[in-house]
Parts: sequence; C-alpha cells; structure tokens
Amino acid sequence: MPIKRLKNINKLDSVSSRLLLNTLDKADSDGLSHGICTAEVSFVLANILDHENALPDEMWLAGLFHDIGKLGIPKHIVDKKGTLSEFEELYVRQHPKIGKHGDRKKSHAPCFG
Repeated sequence: MPIKRLKNINKLDSVSSRLLLNTLDKADSDGLSHGICTAEVSFVLANILDHENALPDEMWLAGLFHDIGKLGIPKHIVDKKGTLSEFEELYVRQHPKIGKHGDRKKSHAPCFG
C-alpha cells in the first residue's frame, strides 16, 4: 500500500485519527488490518468507477473506518472464537447502526445489563 494513501489520514485531525486507529486496533485484533484491506479495495473500485461522488481518497478513508461501530460491541463478543449465540449475532449485526449514530442507544442495539 502506498504511503501516500496512509497520509489521507492526515486529512482528519491527526490526534483524532491516531486515537481512532489505535482504538480500532485494540478493540478488534483483526480490525485494523481488515480496515486497511477494505480501504485498498475501496480505493481501487473508486478509481475504476470514476464517479464524481466516489473520490478515491475519500473512499479509502471510508473503507478504513467502515467497521468503527464495532467499538460499541463488547470486546468478549468481538473476540469470541467459534459460533456466536443468537443474541451475540444480533448484537454484532447492529455495528453499522452503532457506527452511524455513534451511540448504542440510538442504534437499538441490545444492552448487557
């Protein structure tokens, strides 16, 4: 991955972006590497599509942070090896809404007492 694309993070406030990246990395052991892979795919697709609303650098950032809602899911669920219970799966499926709203209550994600 070209270093130039990593510099896209500088488009965000550098302290905030580093905090988000570090938090994402700690919240999910595969989260950061998955985000970088998704960012690269998003970048390539944006270049192929060449659409005015799909700017490659912006799509790269969107791909990098696309799973940010997983920060609202308890770590023991995110890190669980094996099959999730029905309740856990329901919880994980809420991560896009959690990411969009930034608040578990607004996303209607279940709560753990």
